[in-house]
Formats: sequence, structure tokens, C-alpha cells
Amino acid sequence: MRMPPSKWRLAFQGYVALIVAVVLGALASAPVIFSRARFYAETTYILGARPADDAALKDWALKQPDVVAFTTERRGEDLWFHTEYQTATRQRPSSAELAAQMRQLGYEIRGMRGGSMGLANGLREQMTGALTLAVMLAGMQVMFGFVGVNRIRAATRRGEPLPPLFPGQHGRAVAFGALGGLGLLGFGLLYEFVLTTLLGHSPPSPWDSSAVMPTQTKLVFLIFGGLGAPIAEEIFFRGYLFGKFKAAGYVGFGIVFTGVLFGAVHFSDSYNVPAICLIGVCLALLYHRTGSLLAPITAHIVNNGLAILWMILS
Repeated sequence: MRMPPSKWRLAFQGYVALIVAVVLGALASAPVIFSRARFYAETTYILGARPADDAALKDWALKQPDVVAFTTERRGEDLWFHTEYQTATRQRPSSAELAAQMRQLGYEIRGMRGGSMGLANGLREQMTGALTLAVMLAGMQVMFGFVGVNRIRAATRRGEPLPPLFPGQHGRAVAFGALGGLGLLGFGLLYEFVLTTLLGHSPPSPWDSSAVMPTQTKLVFLIFGGLGAPIAEEIFFRGYLFGKFKAAGYVGFGIVFTGVLFGAVHFSDSYNVPAICLIGVCLALLYHRTGSLLAPITAHIVNNGLAILWMILS
């Protein structure tokens, strides 16, 4: 008789699967996100002769490919300028070409004091764009679902099938899930009230940017956050990850461990991580008690969908 693997071995395997899903999700969305990011370059030149103002220089700079913003500042004999451009692969003119162009504009370059370059805007700013947000969420969700289904099938091929995902009465599972989702929503409101009371103000969240999101972005957020995420995350965290522990007889450990990992992947919302861990525990309990993944999927959809809709409308 084959002995079941230790719970720590299962935990390590689950952690590796989580890392794989996160990395694949990031790689899937990286090309689009990177292509839409804005970068900057700052350079300080030592000048001799110069025009009375820098209007012609600014006009020339803004006509360069992919340049979206350009500012200058005079610092004694130095002229500092800040350029923002749309893509990291922008072909910048060489120093000699730039010196020649500036000479035509009336500037005499005597040297350069230095410069720097980097990312002009981060992920939070990009998340106000519908396409970028859709790509980010879709890439991560597809990979979570893919890795979860792949690992479930791999366990079946090895002769170690995990608990079935959708057995029994579907209507009963959906009903229990809907009630569970409303309970989770109530818990979330209570948690936020307690946290706000303790802090004296509303806790900061990465979703605060929803206030300035255009309508298209809000719809993307509602669709992927309220529907896509519940399906993909339940397949991975409850169907695959918790299923491994349940099949091996480590139900209690599996509920807690998968809840903690579930909270860990939401680390960007740091104040709410403890609550998200508890929500993960409740979703695993719901799956364990009903025996159907439809229950936690429904609960997750109700909780996320109503919470996101309220956040957007308010």
C-alpha cells in the first residue's frame, strides 16, 4: 500500500505551482504592459551660447519619435532637460547628432555633467487603462486556471486522482455558495469598519485608483475581478491545491495553508491580507463541506462582484 506524501512535501509542491502560475501570468502580460509603459531620460549639459528661451528646443524634442513630454530647466551654465517617451526601444540620437541639432537651434554644448533614465510611470498608473488592466488580469487568471487544470490532470494520470470538482446537485452547491458569498461580503464590511476605527482613517488600497478609472476600465475590472478571478483562483487554490491535501487526508492543514497562500498572492493590498487569508479558509471549508467547486466559485463571484460594483459606484 502506497503511503501518502507528507503534508510538507505537498505544501512545497503547491508553493512551486503557485510560483509557476505567477511567473507565467507575468510573462504572458509583460509584452503589452512593457510596450505601453512610459520611460524617462534626464540629461544635464554645460552650455556656452544659448537662445533667450528654449521654445524651439522643446518644439524639436516633441517632434521626435515616441516622445510624449519634454521639459527644460536652466541652472547657471547648465541646461537640464527631462524627456518622457512611450517605449523602451526608442532610438535616441547619438551625442554627436544631438550636439549638431542643438547647435542648429543656437546652443553651444561644452560638455555633459551626467544623466539618468528609468520608468516614468508604474503599474498603478497603467491600471487606469482598460487594455493594460485587461491584459494583466487575463494573463494571470488564464495561467492560474491552466496550471490548476494541468496539475489536476497530472494527478489523475499518475493514478492519484484528486476529489471531483463538480459532483452532486449543482443547484444546492450554487445556493450554498450564494449564501456564503453574502456572508463573506458582510465579513469584509465588518473588517473594514474595525480597521478604519483602529487606524482612524480608511486604509490605503491599490484599488483607490478606481476613482479615476474611465468607464471602460471599470467594466474590465468588474468582468475580470468579479468573474474571471473567482473561476481561475478557485480552480487553482481549492480544486487543485486544497484537493491535494484533502486526497492525502490533511484537510485541516490544507484549509489553513491554502488560505495563507491565497492571501499571499493578494499582497499588494497589505492591510486586507489577514482578511483575505480568512476568506480563503472559508472558501476551502465551503468546498470541503459541499464537495463541489461550484460553491466556492459562486461565493467568490458574489463577494467580488458586489464588492467591486459597490466600490466603482461609490
